[in-house]
Amino acid sequence: MNCCVCGAGPHNTTIRTHAAGFRLVRCRGCGMVYRPESPVSSTGPYGKEYFTDRNEYLGRQNEFHAAFEELVAKIRRRKSGGHFLDVGTGIGTLMEIASENGFRVSGVEYSPWASNFARNEKGLDVFTGTLEESRFPEKTFDVVVLNHVLEHLERPGETLREARRILKRDGVLVIGVPNIESIMARLLGAGWYSLKPDEHVWHFCPATLCRLVRERGFEVIDWESRENNLPSGWFAKKYLQMAINAVAVLTNRSEAMLLFARRDQRSDV
Repeated sequence: MNCCVCGAGPHNTTIRTHAAGFRLVRCRGCGMVYRPESPVSSTGPYGKEYFTDRNEYLGRQNEFHAAFEELVAKIRRRKSGGHFLDVGTGIGTLMEIASENGFRVSGVEYSPWASNFARNEKGLDVFTGTLEESRFPEKTFDVVVLNHVLEHLERPGETLREARRILKRDGVLVIGVPNIESIMARLLGAGWYSLKPDEHVWHFCPATLCRLVRERGFEVIDWESRENNLPSGWFAKKYLQMAINAVAVLTNRSEAMLLFARRDQRSDV
C-alpha cells in the first residue's frame, strides 16, 4: 500500500513499531505512519459487537452526547445552520445533536448494523455504505463531518475529494483524528490506545493531516489539539493522566486533532 499523503511506495518506509501483531511503518517522503497491509476483511470489525461491547456506544451515550454537543457548538461558530452530513455516523448521536441545534441532517455509515439502528431506532436519514457510494449531488452540504473516520479508510484521499465535490462553496469540512505525535502516544508507544492497528490504517500528525487536506482541494481555516480518551483507572493513574492531558492541551500535543477547512476556491475549475 502506498502512502495516502505523498504516494510513496512501501519500499520508501522505515519500521515505526509493531503493535497487536501488526507492522506500522513511517513514510520517508512525508512522515506518515501507517499499516502497509490491507485489511484482511473488506467489512472490517464494524458489526454489532463493535458498537455495543468493544466501544460501548450505546452504554456511553451520555458521554458521547456531551462531547458532541461541544463539537456542534464549535461548528455553529463557523456555520450556524444548513444541511449537515455526518460521515461515519455510527448509531447517530452526532446527527441527533446537530438536528437539535437547527441543522437539517443526513448521515453515511459503513456498518449495516449501526446504520439500521440509526434509521429504525432514531428515525434518522442514513445511507448504508461509503461516502463515494452515496453519490450525493454536487454542492449539497453546508457542513461535512468526518469525525474519527479518515484513519479507518484505505483511501482517505478519495473520500476527501468526494467531500469537496458535495460541499457548497462556502461550506465547512470538519475532521477529527488521533494524533500520533501526542505526548500520550510518545509515552505509551505500541501500547497507545488509539493505535488500534486492526482498525486504524493511517496515523496522522498535524503536518500529514494538513498536507492531505490541502492537496485534496481544501484550505485549512482552523486547527486545535483536543483530548480523546477520558482518564480512567485507580486514583493515582487517573490523576496522572489528567495532568498529562492538561500539559498536552497547553502545548498542542493532545491525543486528538480537530481541523476545520473550506474549499480552496483557487482549485475550482
